[in-house]
Amino acid sequence: MSGSNQQSTSSQLCTKCKKKTLMDYKCPCEKIFCIKCRVPELHGCTFDFYTEHRKKLEKENPVVSGEKVDKI
Repeated sequence: MSGSNQQSTSSQLCTKCKKKTLMDYKCPCEKIFCIKCRVPELHGCTFDFYTEHRKKLEKENPVVSGEKVDKI
């Protein structure tokens, strides 16, 4: 019954500033941050948002091409 390996969700620490977080934010880079450090530019996020959004757009918006009209 030792609780040394178990972590409560309310007592997690921010990865950057090491403060206890009341409301933690999980970044796409799989790290947990506090409210002040949650912005990707502030914590030096390694996740590539540009490529991820580009893949999402390609998947959700297929190329639409109509049939060509014959010239008269």
